[in-house]
Amino acid sequence: MNRLVLPTTELQKWFKVAVIFLAPVFIIYFGFVVSNIQDGFDWKDFIPNKIVEGAVVAYILNEILAYLKRLVETK
Repeated sequence: MNRLVLPTTELQKWFKVAVIFLAPVFIIYFGFVVSNIQDGFDWKDFIPNKIVEGAVVAYILNEILAYLKRLVETK
């Protein structure tokens, strides 16, 4: 199981980069919410559409790839 765990310093570096790259996903989501709220507030306005879902999936896949890349580089 230790084969899939990064050393602490590498894990901290990966986490910092992951948080930075989370900003565009939040911007896409908040832009979506703001555009929906303009025609009146409803709790359904917070349910993401396919574009937001795609951004989240792309972000997750990118971070998995980045983690595995760092894992291979440290070994």
